[in-house]
Amino acid sequence: MKKLSILLIAVLMFSASTYSEADRAVKVKGKEKFAETTSAVSGNYYALIIGNNNYKHLNKLSTAVEDAKVIEKVLADKFGFKTKLLLNATRAEIITSINKFKNQLRADDHFLVYYAGHGQFDKSSDKAYWLPVDAESDNPANWIIADDITAYLKRISSNHILIVSDSCYSGTFARDTGVDLGSKTDIEKYISRMLEKPSRTLMASGGNEPVSDIGGGKHSVFADAFIKGLKEANQSKITADDLFRKHIRNRVIGKADQTPQYQGIKNSGDEGGDFVFQLAKSSVTYAERLSISTEVSEESKKLQEEKEKLKKEREELEQTKALMAEKKSLEEERQKLEKEKRELTMKSIPQSDFTTGINFTGKWEVYNCGTGKYVKLDIKQVNSNISGINSNGYKFSGYYDGNKLSIQYRLESLDEVLDSFKNVTLTREVAKELVGRNDTVYIFDINKPNEKVFNGQQKRLCAEWNSIRIEKVSIDEYWGGCPAPCSTTLKRIE
Repeated sequence: MKKLSILLIAVLMFSASTYSEADRAVKVKGKEKFAETTSAVSGNYYALIIGNNNYKHLNKLSTAVEDAKVIEKVLADKFGFKTKLLLNATRAEIITSINKFKNQLRADDHFLVYYAGHGQFDKSSDKAYWLPVDAESDNPANWIIADDITAYLKRISSNHILIVSDSCYSGTFARDTGVDLGSKTDIEKYISRMLEKPSRTLMASGGNEPVSDIGGGKHSVFADAFIKGLKEANQSKITADDLFRKHIRNRVIGKADQTPQYQGIKNSGDEGGDFVFQLAKSSVTYAERLSISTEVSEESKKLQEEKEKLKKEREELEQTKALMAEKKSLEEERQKLEKEKRELTMKSIPQSDFTTGINFTGKWEVYNCGTGKYVKLDIKQVNSNISGINSNGYKFSGYYDGNKLSIQYRLESLDEVLDSFKNVTLTREVAKELVGRNDTVYIFDINKPNEKVFNGQQKRLCAEWNSIRIEKVSIDEYWGGCPAPCSTTLKRIE
C-alpha cells in the first residue's frame, strides 16, 4: 500500500542538499568519540504533529494516526517538547494551528511540524502538495501547496524549524544545493555553529516518488525508523542531520524502495544552520511539556458538551413541533368527523312524500328567545328537507320527519359571524375560523299537524364554536358559558 501522506515537522534549520552517506559522514579513526556537550540550548521546544488516516474522498491510510501518536509521546517525554496533536485534520485546522504557533513562538524557540497524510505532485506546475482529510483528487481547493508552507516558515520568528515528511513526493519541498558544514570533530563547536545560523530544513521519507504506508509493524517504514532513531539518541544534544544519517537513512533504504532525504527548504529563510534535539531536563514537568495538548483536550471537551447540549435542544424543539402538528391534525379530524355525523343524520331521515302530515312550505314566524324578538321565515320543503331564508337575510336548513321539525342556522359569512357574536369582541382572524360552523337550532314537536302554532326549544350549538380561543380563553369562557335552551314558538303567517 502506498502512503500519499505528508508528515511535517517544521523547525528552523540549515540549508542542505540531499544527503548521501558520503556527503555528511564523519570519519573517525578507530573508536574516536566526540566530546559530550554541556551547555543547554536556549528557548523552548514546540511540535505540531499531524496524522491523517480517515480521508473523505481519497483512499484511507492505515498507519499515519498511530505514527503521529507515538512520535508525539517520544518528543514530549524524552525531549521535552510542548506538543499539539491533530488527527484526521482538515486544511483549515492545519493552517489555523500553524498560524497559532506563528503568533506564539519567539526567536530562540525551536519548532517541529510532523505531518502524515496523502501527498501529491503536479507535474504540469512542478508543485508539491499536502492533502488534508477534506481534499479531493480532482479539486485542489483544499490542497496545501508547498509554497504556502514555505511562506509560513518565513513569517515564523523561530530561528530553527524542522519539517519531517513521511509522504509521497515530499522530497520536492526542498532545494538541490548542499552546504558544507565542515569538520565535526569538536561536536560542541559544531552544534554551536549550527545554532548560530537560522535553519529551515526538511527530513523526507522519499524524493519525488511514492512511499510506503506499511513495512514497520504498526508504522510506516520511515516512521518506524524515525521513532527508533529518537529513542536511540541518548547524547544530551544531537543535530537533525546526525539523527538522519546515523539512525534513519539506512534503515529505510534497507526495507523499502524509497530513498529518504534531508535538505534545506527552498526560499524559506534557511541560512545553513541545523535543528538540534536536546534531552529534556528533569526539572521540566510532564504537565509543562503537555500544556498545549491539555488545553486543546479541555477545549475539545467543552466543544463536545456544547454540541450535545445543542443536539438535545434541537430534539426537544422537533418534539414540540411534532406535538403541535399532531394537535392541529386531531382538531381538523374532529371537525371532519362532526361534519360527517351531521351529514349521516340528514341521510338517515326517511325521504317520504309526506302524504300525511304537514307541508311547511310558506311564510312563518319564529320567536327567538335569545333576543326576545320574532323573526320571519320563508320556508321551502322538498320531501323531508327544509331550507329557506329569514327576514334578516340568514339562510337555514333542516328536516321534518313527521314528528319533529328541525331548523338549523349555519354561519355562512363573516358578517353573519360578527352579528351572531356581537356581544363578544372577536378579531377578524378568530371570526374567520367560525365561518361555516353551525350556530343555532330550533326543534318543534309536531303532534297536531293541522295546527298553525307549534311549541319547541331553541338551542345554541356551543360545541361548534367553543373550541375557538380569544387570546387565552375560549369563546364559551369569554361569553360566560353556553346559553341554556329556551322555549320558542313557530307560527304560520301565510
